Amino acid sequence: MDLKKASFEELEFVVFDTETTGIYTMSAWPVELAGVRVSGTFMTDRVYQSLCRPDVIITPEVTAVHGITDDDVRDSPPPMEVIDSFFEWAGKDAVFVAHNAPFDLGILATAYRRAARRPPQGLIFLDTLEIAHQLLAAPSYGLSTLAKVVAESTSYQVPLIGCVSHDAVGHDRVMSELNCFHRALADSLHTAVVFCFLINMFGSGRSISDLEAQCGSDVTADFPVQLPRMPKGEAGFDMPPNLWQIEQAIEKSSDVMIVYSGGRAGMPARKIRPVSMYGHGGKYYVEAFCYISGFVKTFRLDRISKVWEA
Repeated sequence: MDLKKASFEELEFVVFDTETTGIYTMSAWPVELAGVRVSGTFMTDRVYQSLCRPDVIITPEVTAVHGITDDDVRDSPPPMEVIDSFFEWAGKDAVFVAHNAPFDLGILATAYRRAARRPPQGLIFLDTLEIAHQLLAAPSYGLSTLAKVVAESTSYQVPLIGCVSHDAVGHDRVMSELNCFHRALADSLHTAVVFCFLINMFGSGRSISDLEAQCGSDVTADFPVQLPRMPKGEAGFDMPPNLWQIEQAIEKSSDVMIVYSGGRAGMPARKIRPVSMYGHGGKYYVEAFCYISGFVKTFRLDRISKVWEA
């Protein structure tokens, strides 16, 4: 079946959300991933939800947003284990939906880059933020505002299907989560409500191709491209002559010594364990566990003046 040409009534959707350690997708880590299945324009009570353990501390400022602490995730699986489990649960024939989808896809793409893996290819992702911008006049387009617009609509009520499968949580749990925001499952459910509302408004007998033709291709999203290796001779600055040692350390999960001019500690030689390297916004970075600070940090490559074996 051509998923883009099938009617919305024929499709199975997975509406998902992430909670993270920060707002910058190139450096943040996921701490929670959740999703809910939508069958056509009927929301179900079949859900996926898991915390995951990042390799960085969760700051008090971030905890104030979603309430997740280091203690909460201490015994949780690592991010890629959760992400693999989520896509296995979702299946290959689902269409994925998220609110501000480029953010969530950026978070997942960064996790894949850290693992030196490519994200799954050929999936379709719809962005309810862009769809709402095109179809709905609202005071603003944040998820909480759109959920309020739907709740106040007297002409629409989202149909909910109760299921008996192992991943069904029941009507009461769904209703309880819909009283919350800023947790991955609650926001997935709110996004599903908004999505069903928008598709009902657009026409459940129409298709994703129809939606793109009317609203533009911005309603779909994809994983952003991230660089797993440094481009040779393209960085625009003098890279450390022993840069290969950082690449080798990433492959072997080993330590190197660097001299770095961009940290608060001045320019000391410090030992790091590199996790990944990437380019973003015309600059290049090394992500590494820093033995001085005790957690994973990001280092500008042009501020590393020397690299040698630890």
